[in-house]
Amino acid sequence: MADQTQRHLPRPTPETAHFWDGTRSGELRLQKCDTCGVVYFPPRPFCPACSDRNVSVIAASGKATLYSYV
Repeated sequence: MADQTQRHLPRPTPETAHFWDGTRSGELRLQKCDTCGVVYFPPRPFCPACSDRNVSVIAASGKATLYSYV
């Protein structure tokens, strides 16, 4: 019997559209606060460190160590 499981893809929001666009081009895109310099994930409309909304999107370099996947 063939597997009939359907794949349900998430609907991008304005905060996550850059992430999903990056996956289609083979990039991991993260947000970086233009005020304090913190790079963070998951996407959100403000910096988790200083609460500023002045954020940019950057492509990850691939040179990092993952300590947690919470």
